[in-house]
Amino acid sequence: MAKIYTTGDLASMDIEAFETLTENHIIQYQLTDDESEALDWLGDRYLISKHLLSERDHDGVVSISPDLISWCLHRDGVDRVPCLSEGTQLARLVWYIGPRPELWKRANTTRNR
Repeated sequence: MAKIYTTGDLASMDIEAFETLTENHIIQYQLTDDESEALDWLGDRYLISKHLLSERDHDGVVSISPDLISWCLHRDGVDRVPCLSEGTQLARLVWYIGPRPELWKRANTTRNR
């Protein structure tokens, strides 16, 4: 079973640890109540929020694919989840992944198969 990362786990990681975490891995992340409420409020206004909501399970764990997160950010023309507090670890993780062409091109190719 994959590790489920918490806000505390991500808060303790430096940039090198984020790099390792996001290299071709699906990340299981336990949303905080505030993060979950912000995504609920955003709903499907943005592709990134719609995607994260679609990957959230009934326990509030979201599956984060760096390729797909990057692609969603690219499609939305943003580098973060709009309206999500910058102090959250979800915001930090999504910002770190960012709309990197090498990721979203791979995600787009995968989606079109």
